[in-house]
Amino acid sequence: MNAIDTYYNDPSHRRSEEAAVKAERAVRAKQRQEAERFYREAAEAELTVAVRVGDDGSEPVLRSLFAVSTVALFFKAKDFAKARNSAYLFLARPECLSSDGRDELEGLLAKIAREASLKQLMTEQPNAAALDLVLSGGQVGHGLIASRATIPRREAFQSLVDRAWELKGGRDFRRRGISTANVLLLEQATYSGSFGLRFIIMQKDERPNPSNDEPSARDVASYILELAKLATTSPDHLKDEVEDPAYAKAFLTAFRDLAADGKAIGSITLGYAATFDESVTLSHTVREQITTTLRTLDDREATPIRLEGVLKVVHLRGSEPKIGIEDLEGKYHELRIERGTQDDTIGAKVNRHVIVQGVKDLERDGERDNWAHDVQVAED
Repeated sequence: MNAIDTYYNDPSHRRSEEAAVKAERAVRAKQRQEAERFYREAAEAELTVAVRVGDDGSEPVLRSLFAVSTVALFFKAKDFAKARNSAYLFLARPECLSSDGRDELEGLLAKIAREASLKQLMTEQPNAAALDLVLSGGQVGHGLIASRATIPRREAFQSLVDRAWELKGGRDFRRRGISTANVLLLEQATYSGSFGLRFIIMQKDERPNPSNDEPSARDVASYILELAKLATTSPDHLKDEVEDPAYAKAFLTAFRDLAADGKAIGSITLGYAATFDESVTLSHTVREQITTTLRTLDDREATPIRLEGVLKVVHLRGSEPKIGIEDLEGKYHELRIERGTQDDTIGAKVNRHVIVQGVKDLERDGERDNWAHDVQVAED
């Protein structure tokens, strides 16, 4: 019997496999504590085999497989201390591991540090909530992405958090100015999928006399995911669910700006950090559907328009907010934007190459105005 058969048929490895299968079933049933218990059993059993594999340096590839499996199982069990210690145990003898095995263990250590940090924060701030935004496909690399692709999505997510807090708290729609939402948005780097952004929503300060209707950070996160499901299923459903049309436009605009463009980013997934329970996918198709819905929110006669060029001017003050676009032929175009719908995200796009989708509307006085519904950074 060769080394592979010897260790894969080891009773401890068999117990590990059985416990891991039970853990996966518990995950699918959303029994998180049970899943973590079975993952821990699997990790303990796997460790007893891993330390014996290639201890003399004769099986670096096989030892690496068992070592990575052990650490990954402890990680899934959220036993970060044992996961870290196990990784150090194997890395202490690098000559017994393959090059790829060492790299994978070091990568797991970085991941363990991030998740342990998040776990500590969530312990200290029990009302906080963490959401992951995973970007993949298109021009996204593993842990690498063009900054121009992330900046507008950070702005869009901040807008979602502020607007969700304001609406859930019964505030009137904010048409201008900075949000006074009592939530703080933190960001933690993560490399789930190809590239990830982790947003941690927490209470900004302890107010002496908070109102009973003030939403918590968890309320805000849950509401964002609820709206995201509506936006991805049918943007019209979100419009119907959010009774205030101004808020509906703001949410639809933010989800559209979050969604993949189909070129630089192929797909974006939003869900609770690490677990991705109740996750939703914001694809390029979803972006187009939301843009179509935004165009139909006005009952005036409209003709679709599309412009490509550099965003030169943004005027948000006054009764008629406007933007100015210099197209690819050097011609200047002025377009109106709906008050309050893009204030939170338009600033990051100034002096950048953008694609504008909108409509030419027939106004009540018979004149036609160009309206910009979607100002998308050209990420190709």
